[in-house]
Amino acid sequence: MKTQRLAKVRFVALLGLAGIAGLAFPGMAFPAENDASPTITVQIYNYSLASPTVLVGAEREAGRILRMAGLRAVWLECPVGPFTPGPQGHCEKAPEATDLRLRVLGAPLTNKFQDTVFGFAVHPVLASVYYEYAARRAKSDDADFEAPIILGCAIAHELGHLLLGTNSHSDAGIMQPRWESNQFRQLMIGNLVFTTEQSKLMREQARTRIVSFFWPSGLWAEDPVIIGATQQQEQFLTCVLHISDDDDRLTVVILEHQKFLKIREAFHAHKTKLAFSSLLARRIYLSARMFRDYEMLLRCITHELGHFATQSVYEGNAEIAADRFRKIARQRCPSEVQ
Repeated sequence: MKTQRLAKVRFVALLGLAGIAGLAFPGMAFPAENDASPTITVQIYNYSLASPTVLVGAEREAGRILRMAGLRAVWLECPVGPFTPGPQGHCEKAPEATDLRLRVLGAPLTNKFQDTVFGFAVHPVLASVYYEYAARRAKSDDADFEAPIILGCAIAHELGHLLLGTNSHSDAGIMQPRWESNQFRQLMIGNLVFTTEQSKLMREQARTRIVSFFWPSGLWAEDPVIIGATQQQEQFLTCVLHISDDDDRLTVVILEHQKFLKIREAFHAHKTKLAFSSLLARRIYLSARMFRDYEMLLRCITHELGHFATQSVYEGNAEIAADRFRKIARQRCPSEVQ
């Protein structure tokens, strides 16, 4: 997967704001509710400096993209390194038809593909992605916290090759061979996904591989991803977010106020002061100033959560759900948020 850097890509997500997230995206995959999702198992070998937090975030983003294509991914992190006693559990077995193997590497061993390749795949079971490329890309855009999203999209792309075949690049969607400014804009709003036809082929391929699948306990933990919070803030936000009983994880990003304003401008969220959401990418962005006032924080976070609960871009609909969430949060959740 190659990318040609035509211009510095800022975090521009013009369609990500909740107010317009309901727009249609022609040709992109949105499986029907009654379309049963086949399960694929991905064994992950992390040979890079990617932290567990980054890796989990990348798994979540790749999982979201695969879910939109009608696939469910089971992620198994396998031990690596000279001090590892040996493969353990499911990782010690030879790959079965139901298994895919993913290596997270640091960077290419040579400079031949420097800054041009996110990864590669060896059909039908081995995919590799380069963590350092994703990290550099995020850092160059002054958005380090987006590295898991970039890495997750690269993972989804390479896993796509394993299910679609080696000659499976396309002119649209996540399987495009070159990622330029437009593709990164789509990536940042959560709209760089598989096409409808690709999704159908991947589901068919996954079903032919499935004989049985491994489902370890705790694999589908429902805790949200919260970036930039203190321990008390994380406890409060986790408590509030669990009130909605949403099956899919949300990501909450807390930013220093000036950086929040930059991100807000990128989203064209001019009417918001301290918080806004992206329904498509399932993210809530908060200014750090929000935590100076508990009542303001409670009012804003529950309002944003109301958008996700109702899947509505209308403020009135969100506020109806938010009012119920506030009443429960006052009873259940801690009020210390500094």
